Amino acid sequence: MRKSRLFSLLCACWPGAGEMYLGLMNRGVAIMLLFWGVVVIGATGFPPPMFILPVLWFYSFFDTLTLRNLDYYALTELQERDEYFFEDLMGGKYSLPEVVEKYRLLIGLGLILAGGYTLYEKVVRFLWRSDILPGWLYSLLDNLPNMLLSFGIIALGIWLVRGKRMPADEVEDFPQYGKRLEGTREEKGNDKRSA
Repeated sequence: MRKSRLFSLLCACWPGAGEMYLGLMNRGVAIMLLFWGVVVIGATGFPPPMFILPVLWFYSFFDTLTLRNLDYYALTELQERDEYFFEDLMGGKYSLPEVVEKYRLLIGLGLILAGGYTLYEKVVRFLWRSDILPGWLYSLLDNLPNMLLSFGIIALGIWLVRGKRMPADEVEDFPQYGKRLEGTREEKGNDKRSA
């Protein structure tokens, strides 16, 4: 059954709804949950992930339009593989529970940092409104996340510049310029001539 072009276009404006309308339920639900999850996180006072919203919206919009232009057989094949959407997204190696288990420490740290930042913002705003803190201390606390982010960026830059260190026994020794080592070509040539 052919889907309406106009209704596909209207559904494409709502992230995930266009994919669901075209029969790709898992893909549509994943995009919709991700989009609205970012909106909820941003509404709680943790704005950094909000830059993802336009990317998700455009991805969903153009994905729906691309899927809409597929022929019937290609769309049917995608609908049959839709239950493996997350595995395909991860390169065919892992399912969603396996990814959560594999990266649970990283996910947990991210959630702790997001919650801590949100709590920090609320406490500092409360202390500022109640005039408990002197102005200089409030200013310091207000700029603390930016300072920590700056220090983190500097530390990451230093780590990248230093690069991967080789163990001491794998480091090759190079002769200094102008010094001869035993067994160079000229000495070997002299040994052959004398023999």
